[in-house]
Amino acid sequence: MSRSWEGYKCINSKFDDEGEWFKVKRECRIPGRGIITCHVILGCNKTTGNCSYKIVELQGKQTVKITDRAGRVLAEVMQKQSQEGGVSLGDDVLSLMVEPQTDQFDHGSSDSVWYDQS
Repeated sequence: MSRSWEGYKCINSKFDDEGEWFKVKRECRIPGRGIITCHVILGCNKTTGNCSYKIVELQGKQTVKITDRAGRVLAEVMQKQSQEGGVSLGDDVLSLMVEPQTDQFDHGSSDSVWYDQS
């Protein structure tokens, strides 16, 4: 199983010449705590400051947290449930809650990302 991925920006079916758009590296599992983390670096192809985030998955829970370098929670992705009774709406129905005052990574609506496992 691959432990890292690289994403490349593609505009109008042409790859961006600047290299990787982002990198994701899976870090080790924390024994006994059921926590899996991934380190994400955005804007790898830019010469000015990289954005760095962590994606934290808690095993046994349907929640994934996205944190910044300081450990502040920026967003949470969770399995969506009905308002009445809290019934799950399915494994592929998710809810995204973004914290207020969170900067967004602007990648443009017409761009697509190609993933290359390494």
